Amino acid sequence: MTTFEHCKELAQLIASKVDAEQYEVIIYRTTEALTRFANSSIHQNVQSHEIVVHLRLIKGLQSSVTNTTDISASGIDRLVKQSQEQLENSTLSQEPIILPASGETIILDSPKTDRSEVFKEPEYRAQVVSRICEEAKKNATQAFGSFATTKQELFVMNSKNTLAYNESTQAQLISQMMQDTNSGFAQSTASHIQMIEEDRVKRESVDLCLRGKNPRELEPGEYEVILLPEAVEDMLSMVSHMGFYTVGIQEGRSFLSEKMNQLIFDPKFSISDFSQHSLQSDLPFDFEGVPKQKVELIKNGVFQAFVTDSLWARKLNIPNTGHALIAPNPFGPFPLHLVVESTGETSLADIIKQAKKAVLITRFWYANPIHPKMGTCTGLTRDGTFLVENGQIAYPIRNLRYTDNLVEVLNHIHAMTREKRFYNGMVTPTMYCQSMRFVSQAPRS
Repeated sequence: MTTFEHCKELAQLIASKVDAEQYEVIIYRTTEALTRFANSSIHQNVQSHEIVVHLRLIKGLQSSVTNTTDISASGIDRLVKQSQEQLENSTLSQEPIILPASGETIILDSPKTDRSEVFKEPEYRAQVVSRICEEAKKNATQAFGSFATTKQELFVMNSKNTLAYNESTQAQLISQMMQDTNSGFAQSTASHIQMIEEDRVKRESVDLCLRGKNPRELEPGEYEVILLPEAVEDMLSMVSHMGFYTVGIQEGRSFLSEKMNQLIFDPKFSISDFSQHSLQSDLPFDFEGVPKQKVELIKNGVFQAFVTDSLWARKLNIPNTGHALIAPNPFGPFPLHLVVESTGETSLADIIKQAKKAVLITRFWYANPIHPKMGTCTGLTRDGTFLVENGQIAYPIRNLRYTDNLVEVLNHIHAMTREKRFYNGMVTPTMYCQSMRFVSQAPRS
């Protein structure tokens, strides 16, 4: 029996036991394998399997959502019993919930699924990690990080004849080199394990670490910034959570509220939600089984669209773009597969040559929103921060805290690179921006 057949049989069993006007069964299976290393030595190699079943029942204006990881006969009986009890005791919603009738979206042979034996082998991960650790030792640094693989399977079935199934894989190599107080970071993420850029990750993490010796202090203030792809991802993650979620846009809590068809970002900036992009992870439908549509959120700097699910599509009388999250959730429909569509015509080396004085940033951390409606956020630089002067990297600088309006940062873009990387669900280039405000030095470690 295939995994799809097993999921379908399990969902049909659950459906046969429920008493409701509508039902939805979501089955989410993951297999994760992880090789972790620290102090230039492998210290952990683990593999885990998990299956989670979500059951949503709807009756009139009442609904319930329960889940379980126990798919034994008694576990399924408990799930259904809890769901029925919650349904009967739930409060009335303000508007009816109508599950979508999306038909079938069954993908059994996705090109983004790595079926090679190498993907499953801990020996392959260990060999890659060992080479990274050897490189660290050669350069008198300490290597930390992980090499992980994940296989995900999503199955959705509801009482409106919606049936959807997909499986996909992802591999991710993370390397953080450390030496005294300086560090360097690099990563590679891909659908197939042999697409991982081992040599680049090894070279960049070592180089950033060695370049970071004896960092100097830089006076807080406004500087041009060169943001590597991982730093752009960190920034866009904050921007999307502050502004791209549909509930916030509609309820006036987003910096995009009431700004449809207005110029919000630099005209060079375009971003879409596009799960079928060649670098993106593969999820062709949402958690209601509705096929995902490509949504051009920002085009040439103009806010022109937002994502929807069945509820918001009906409320606003517009098409369902297939961006439902698992119910219940506070965000409503949300873009999970962001792609910076803008295509630059330059390289990182060319951008550095252009800069008279700029801060080069590897990535951020400890980012937090301050004023979501304005797009204001604060955070720290990490793992390689440098001052660029007169077209070359001059010297490393101590990590800085920024506090700035990220919408404004993205409203003044000098250039972007041709090369893009995939990281944490986003496809991003290196960006060269006109200004970012740094308010203080980061605390000494």
